[in-house]
This record gives sequence, structure tokens and C-alpha cells, in this order.
Amino acid sequence: LLPSHHDRGQGNRQFYSERRPTLRIEEKRVGDVLILTPVTLFFGEQQVVILSERVRTAIVAGDKKVIVNLEKTEFTNASGLSGLTTIFSLLRSSEGDLKLIVKGKIKSLFILTGLNSFFEIFEREEEAVKSFNPR
Repeated sequence: LLPSHHDRGQGNRQFYSERRPTLRIEEKRVGDVLILTPVTLFFGEQQVVILSERVRTAIVAGDKKVIVNLEKTEFTNASGLSGLTTIFSLLRSSEGDLKLIVKGKIKSLFILTGLNSFFEIFEREEEAVKSFNPR
């Protein structure tokens, strides 16, 4: 059911709701490393906004070592890739670092765009965690 033309723009919540996009992010800690796994098939602009907010919160809490695990993501676009570079810059400006776990189509996209030389990319969580504390 759509509102009549005179109801539009008058904040009639019965017909329109301004819903904030949601993104479930699984979180895990391994020592001093925070691992964030967005649970979404598509990682784009809306998902980046939510993930960026979570990373900002982590920085304020003192987290410096962050892994974004994109294993549960099948697709991304330019907004998703650009957002990851923004998150990387956020962490670097706070003396932190970002590593990525990517596989399959997403990894191919990183290679095609040359972003595999910008980000440290891993296929396994254990490798990414160890890269923060090499011994």
C-alpha cells in the first residue's frame, strides 16, 4: 500500500520507515589481535560504514592489530574495496595495522585491482595472526 500524494514527505511512519542498515560482525580475539568477520554475501558501501564504525570503536578501546576476515563474503564492489583502504588508513594513523583474509572471487578481485600489493592478504586466520607477531 502506498500513501497518497498528500501523505508523502510528512513523516508518515506507517508507510515509510528509515531503517538503518545492519551487518552482523563476528568478533574473536587471539591474544592482542582483534578479528572481525562481516557475515554478508555482499560487502559494499553500507557494510563498510558499519565495519568502519566498529573499527573506530576498537581503536578508541586501544586495539592496534585488526584482521578483517572476508571468508563469508562472496562479492564486493569499488565501494567495498575503497572502504577497506579507508579502514587501513584509520588504523595506520592510530599506529595500528590491518590484515585481510580473502579467498576465491574476492581474492581474484584484489589481484586484478592490484590491491594485493597494498594490503597484507592471507588465506588462513592462523597465518594472519602470526604475521603480527613474527618469531
